[in-house]
Amino acid sequence: MTYAVLLDLLIKYGPTAVALGEKLAKAIIDGKANTQVSADDWAELNRLANQSAADIYARAGITPPPAS
Repeated sequence: MTYAVLLDLLIKYGPTAVALGEKLAKAIIDGKANTQVSADDWAELNRLANQSAADIYARAGITPPPAS
């Protein structure tokens, strides 16, 4: 994967892509690269993928500016 592809993902999917990427990278770092994904793992990935921007901002304690 290239930096251009990563940038495209970030622009399209924003913080959700980053959160998913962090989750997957942690699993690989923890030695799970070739481990089967469990039902709980899928549930967590689905939860992360379905977060809204408001959810992510709220968890980070950020109040986004009003839409223009």
